[in-house]
Amino acid sequence: EFTGWDQINSSTVSRKLMELREGKGRPGGKGISYRRSNALRQSCFQFCEWIRARHKIANPLDDPAVLPKLNEELDRRRQRRGLAVDEARKLINTTAGEPERFDLPGSVRSIIYHLAIALGLRHDEIRRLRRCDFQIGDPAATPGAGTDEIAVLILPPEITKNKREGVMEIPAELADRLRTYFADGGFEPAARRSPMRRGRGGAMLATAERAD
Repeated sequence: EFTGWDQINSSTVSRKLMELREGKGRPGGKGISYRRSNALRQSCFQFCEWIRARHKIANPLDDPAVLPKLNEELDRRRQRRGLAVDEARKLINTTAGEPERFDLPGSVRSIIYHLAIALGLRHDEIRRLRRCDFQIGDPAATPGAGTDEIAVLILPPEITKNKREGVMEIPAELADRLRTYFADGGFEPAARRSPMRRGRGGAMLATAERAD
């Protein structure tokens, strides 16, 4: 909508964002959320900052009073909630038989979902896991055969939010699945890292969240 630098200022951007929130010119007349509005506001500000640094001119969006950040809690479009036990089990079991999505077969996505749900891991933590972080006994052991050894996951400090090593006990059912997965060659042979790709994990887990 803007064709010249002189058209960009806090007032015009604020007015355009308001129109988008009101749904003007949008399919179905549905306005964008406060969260989306804040994201667009930040993108505009960062673009103007880049121009300012490159061409040594003032940033026209430097007036926070005219272009304030909106309180997203006042416009919550979707209430997040945890999955019920039966919903989580259905997600894990159903995904195991699904075709490839997000560059991963359903069986692998099912294990990733199982890790996220059972251990509360974030997608970036799962993405950066290595085979050696899992202490689950012999990968060739017969699943369900029973063992006195407690399976654990050692989270390296470089991948945790608090930058401290974490030790998490792995439930027996998940440990059995991981033993089978590793015995079948799970994790890439070269790096021995999680098959989840950068930039794909968040979208994959968000899709699972919306599936309930």
